[in-house]
Amino acid sequence: MLSVNIKKYIYIILFFFVSFSFWTLTKLSEDYNSKLTLEIDIINAPDDYIVKKQNINSILVFIKASGFELFYNKLFQNKLIVDLEEEKIVDDKIVIDYNENKFKLKETLNSNIDISNVFPDQIVIELEQVVNKFVPIVLENELKIKSGYGLRSPVNLSPDSIQVSGPFKEISKISYVSALIDADLNIENDFTTDYEIVRDKKISYEFSSGKAVIYVDRYSEKTIKIPILVRGIPDSLDLTLYPNEVDISFQSSIKRLKNISEKDFIVSVSFDSKTKKLSKDLDVSIDSFPSSLKNLKISHKKVEFLIKNKKL
Repeated sequence: MLSVNIKKYIYIILFFFVSFSFWTLTKLSEDYNSKLTLEIDIINAPDDYIVKKQNINSILVFIKASGFELFYNKLFQNKLIVDLEEEKIVDDKIVIDYNENKFKLKETLNSNIDISNVFPDQIVIELEQVVNKFVPIVLENELKIKSGYGLRSPVNLSPDSIQVSGPFKEISKISYVSALIDADLNIENDFTTDYEIVRDKKISYEFSSGKAVIYVDRYSEKTIKIPILVRGIPDSLDLTLYPNEVDISFQSSIKRLKNISEKDFIVSVSFDSKTKKLSKDLDVSIDSFPSSLKNLKISHKKVEFLIKNKKL
């Protein structure tokens, strides 16, 4: 059994606990003046607009409320939700005056709170119109293809274009969107992998990834002799080139290599009267060749020439 002294201590503790509880409830029931600092949280921006900037990020609200309400708001209410859904836009701006519309604050906080003042009393939100644009997707990183192999055709991206959305100023700068694939792949066979869109925080993207199909063939090298075509020579002159043909070396897939011949190339030099006086040689240009060829090289970039009049 408990001793008499212990019982006395228990009664004293209970007495103080009950007294403190009544005192606390009494104090919390009274009204107090206080202030709340609220962070501004903007929601429901109007369609086709984004928030460009706002004049303030927080607001100071002076209130009068019971201790219970103050305790709740101090503990749980640290944000002011600003809903733009029904606000009027004037010159791409929304202005909310809380001194004139204190009921909006009371709706956010508590209808039993009296609001005496707000600082700053206005929130000015500048909006920017959102525009949409379709642009191509371009693979940014180089592929690691096994030695002796090459691309049979350009990498096939699916989708190969994307819709981007954002402020007009930012969207007008965009002509394409970059994509990346795993650069550590050592490719030697046809291969399908994922690509990831390189994102800009200011821009919204229709999607973030897609498929890349890579077609690979075994490659080999070939050299072909091509005669040089002379352009611009008058009928009254004969022009002899030294040499009059060049070697063109290139790489191509083994499947296509055997079908590539001299007829697939046009190599030329251009002659005019000024060339005759100012230079002893002519620049050689490759005017036409199959687009699928890789590492195209020419044996002579310049050739010497001898010119003489034709015999009548």
